[in-house]
Amino acid sequence: LPGVTSADDTTVSGNGSGSNNTVNVTSNQQTTSQQSNNAQVTNSTNTTANTGGNTASNNNGTTAIQTGNANVATTVNTAANSSTVTQSADSSQNSSATITGNGANSTNSINNSSSTGINISINQNASVINTISQHANTGSNSSNNNNGNVSIKTGDITASINTKNGPINISNISVATQNTAFDEKIAGNGVGSINAITNLSANETNVLINNSVSLINNLKTTYFTGGNSADYNSGNVSIASGSIASAINLINGPMNVSSITVSCLPSTQSKPTTPSWPATTPTSGNTPGSSSSGGGGGSSVGSSSGGPGSTSGIGTNMLPVTGNNWFFIAFIGNILMMLMGGYLRLRSGRSPGFAYAI
Repeated sequence: LPGVTSADDTTVSGNGSGSNNTVNVTSNQQTTSQQSNNAQVTNSTNTTANTGGNTASNNNGTTAIQTGNANVATTVNTAANSSTVTQSADSSQNSSATITGNGANSTNSINNSSSTGINISINQNASVINTISQHANTGSNSSNNNNGNVSIKTGDITASINTKNGPINISNISVATQNTAFDEKIAGNGVGSINAITNLSANETNVLINNSVSLINNLKTTYFTGGNSADYNSGNVSIASGSIASAINLINGPMNVSSITVSCLPSTQSKPTTPSWPATTPTSGNTPGSSSSGGGGGSSVGSSSGGPGSTSGIGTNMLPVTGNNWFFIAFIGNILMMLMGGYLRLRSGRSPGFAYAI
């Protein structure tokens, strides 16, 4: 699943006196992933190895029965139902709102609401039935009523069953969420203006996993090297039964294993800038007085929601100096001329007298 993206940039500038300015930003993002896996597996095996059941009867002379070895091996592997969901974070989840150049007695407000929801649902059901039958026989040999020596030797039996059920119902969930960043500014407020910033952020992640396995293993084995008979014989009788080596390996799992990782990354939004006065002179008696800025955000791991934050300010009755640089230069020039006139008046009493020639 790709990361969601939300970027809002709103600016209201150059407001007139007595204006009412409101910025409402609402962002809702919903991501839903649903997976359903069903598996029904039935394994049936029947293995038979037989080198016995030999008969040697009513013979004149030496009688010998020797059976071969029996080797049987059965391997069954079953794997079913695997789900992987990866939700990446997107660093562009941010909101920016600015109201500048507000007029006198204006009312300014920024209301920001952000909601991010991720819903992941996984249902996995598996039914596995293994029926394994294995038979090996080198015995059940008979040698009767023979004139002479009798020898019966049966072969060895080597048998193995390897059954593995798994992995079954495996889920890997990785979700990375990004904090929503807010950058709001109300600057250049007029006298008596009312300013408010309200932020509400909700970041919620819901993961639901339902795994169910029904597993039945039926194993049946029969190994036989005996049951040999040598009756009513004239002479020496020798019977040697072979050995039996059997190994059964049954592995169940892994089954119903879920891995969930939810990480909340910090916001990459830069810090709010210091409010600055508008470049243009406010009109209709617009006089900058106060500024307010605020920001808030919310984040969650698993399932949670952030709370609201608000910042408000009311302009004061103190008016800043307005005008441009020429007024300041003229003001300094008047002060210098006043000081020069005072100096010349003080020096007038020390002036030398005038001589008049007749």
